[in-house]
Amino acid sequence: MASESPSIENGVVFKSLKELKFAVCKFALNINIETHTVKSEASRYIVKCKDEHCTWRLRANPIRGGFWKIKKLAVFHECIGIHGASNTSANKAFVANEIVELLRSQPEMTSVNIVNEIQRTHHVQISYKVAWEASELT
Repeated sequence: MASESPSIENGVVFKSLKELKFAVCKFALNINIETHTVKSEASRYIVKCKDEHCTWRLRANPIRGGFWKIKKLAVFHECIGIHGASNTSANKAFVANEIVELLRSQPEMTSVNIVNEIQRTHHVQISYKVAWEASELT
């Protein structure tokens, strides 16, 4: 599986927007919340909690050299997270990033195995289709 995610805190710098997005996905999965991307542009990246009553938000901006820095972050969630086993943060791009090393060492791994591995490591249920599409991206 992919390496541990960097912390999501004010001032943390990421090598790219892609790396920041994956860190936010891991963060969301780890604390059992779903996020909604408000803006994803060349000049800013803003996400918020999907719960309309929760005020959690993250704002990041590019800095020199293509790096991205978290500028504003509401630390606490005012919601109780999601109920159930699915989470939209576990999309095909996230799953592909998580399984790339595993597929290199086990190229015969099936989509069912990928579903089970994501369930085991992230405690979230993904569809067979997401697993298959993720394996096609790697």
